[in-house]
Amino acid sequence: MNSFFFWHFTLAHFLTDYPFQTDKLFYKKTKYIYGILIHGALLFLSMLILSYPYISNLYVLICIFLLTLLHIIQDKLKVFLSYHGEIGENFFYYLIDQVLHIFTIFLFTTYFPLPEVKGEGLWFDPFYFKLFTFIIVITYAYWILIYSVEFTFFKINSLPQGKCKYMGFIERLSAFILFLFNPFLSGFSFLFSFYFLKKKEKVNFVRSFLGIVLTILTAYIFKEVII
Repeated sequence: MNSFFFWHFTLAHFLTDYPFQTDKLFYKKTKYIYGILIHGALLFLSMLILSYPYISNLYVLICIFLLTLLHIIQDKLKVFLSYHGEIGENFFYYLIDQVLHIFTIFLFTTYFPLPEVKGEGLWFDPFYFKLFTFIIVITYAYWILIYSVEFTFFKINSLPQGKCKYMGFIERLSAFILFLFNPFLSGFSFLFSFYFLKKKEKVNFVRSFLGIVLTILTAYIFKEVII
């Protein structure tokens, strides 16, 4: 596997699927084909920028185009399966969709004839791209993942927004950073959960507790396997 392109393309994918995908764009994506095409264009540009200094390489351009095309087709299929009836994020479709996106990137960066990367400095150090990717996963991706669990298994169709959304980001990011410094410190993150329990907000307590547990497991994988 070409580590440079895998982590740069993976970061581009998560940036496009989460921070760059506004509520307005997501709505257009679920209703109109041009919404998916705009989403695809953002992915193409993100991968192109993160491919520097190999932007002009023909194989890189072809690879980015094919990845974008497959992403658009897959997203169109997911929209059809997930949003043709009751509007909500199905846990199984969501998980399969993300796994397939990453697996596709893995296949292309393993078997496509991409250039051998030579360079020094932060841009060529995979650690930072791994870190930024995992930060997006534990904040944005787990935000949707937890909602998909609620929607699929408990019929709770309420995606946290505003204060609740960013409170979850802070909880999970705190747990992740604390675990990287010292695994035992991550236990302090559960203070967020017990705050909701004290206020008798059961749904928010479960969201918080589940998010922190998932984050600690993810931090362990990041620390012991990924880096």
